[in-house]
Amino acid sequence: MEIMTEKKCQEQFFGKVCNAYYCESEGTKRDLFPEMKVQEAIRLQNCCDGQEIFLVHGHQGDFWNDTLWKVTRFLVRYVWRRLELAGCNDPTSTAKNYRRKEKTEKKLEHWAKEHQTILIAGHTHRPIFPAPGEGYYFNDGSCVHPRCITAIELESGALSLVKWSMEVREDNLLYIGRKVLEGPTPVKAYQREIRKT
Repeated sequence: MEIMTEKKCQEQFFGKVCNAYYCESEGTKRDLFPEMKVQEAIRLQNCCDGQEIFLVHGHQGDFWNDTLWKVTRFLVRYVWRRLELAGCNDPTSTAKNYRRKEKTEKKLEHWAKEHQTILIAGHTHRPIFPAPGEGYYFNDGSCVHPRCITAIELESGALSLVKWSMEVREDNLLYIGRKVLEGPTPVKAYQREIRKT
């Protein structure tokens, strides 16, 4: 897997689309995130026991979105949106192509097992939360679904797969509800599996 440079990340994820805004109160154009450094991945490490969790987007294992990212960015921005409106599926999308999704997930799963490191990714829009001893690859699911958002949360040394969705109270008021789908499972449970191997 390739780790992108900061410049490549900024070009890929921010480009010229959302790097500035117009400030009404000052009457000028301002940088949106002037001091922000975009990271391709984040490694969390417990300072007490050294347990690591590696967070990535997930496109690192995908040929189109990793190696040919400039081509894919162009296709997504200028071609596929129009074709999708006409009824064609985007062949570069792992979320919409089952075989590509499987292939990308297998690569990420293999990397996590080989490095015996908890790997949390997205990109395929399918939540994965293995039990201790079943693997190290987690997927947070989808933050772009119209009815809900799924996420992996780390709290008090435990991982949980949660769903945030719009709910209705008894008095008919809408609110955003949180439902735990899997977990919480202590991160240490995966550490023990790592030390056994």
